[in-house]
Amino acid sequence: MLDEEDLKMTNIYASAHEVEKAVRRSEEFSALKNAYEALKLDKEAFTQFKELQKNQIELRKKQFTGDIDGKDLVEFQEEVKKAARFPSLMKLESKEKALAEIVDELNGIMFKPIHELYQDKG
Repeated sequence: MLDEEDLKMTNIYASAHEVEKAVRRSEEFSALKNAYEALKLDKEAFTQFKELQKNQIELRKKQFTGDIDGKDLVEFQEEVKKAARFPSLMKLESKEKALAEIVDELNGIMFKPIHELYQDKG
């Protein structure tokens, strides 16, 4: 049998799963999914997308370990410029930003109790 604490955690996770379902049903996610499917049809753009993803992961790893230098940033900026040549890739980026804005707003809502707690004037 679940105790009260387990029940509270179960409810939090159930709520999180409901939010996930709502994100999947959102217009923004649908638009992102459609843009991704269109990108995959453009082989050259999709290859550039995968290369950009790979380089972004490597850059984050270097940033995390402190091994990043100016050359890495310049090379990544060049990759971004190459990606900008592909309208389908730019459309995907636009749709991803729209969804990211919603996720940021959701994070703000979820962390509101913590922010309020720390704003306590007492």
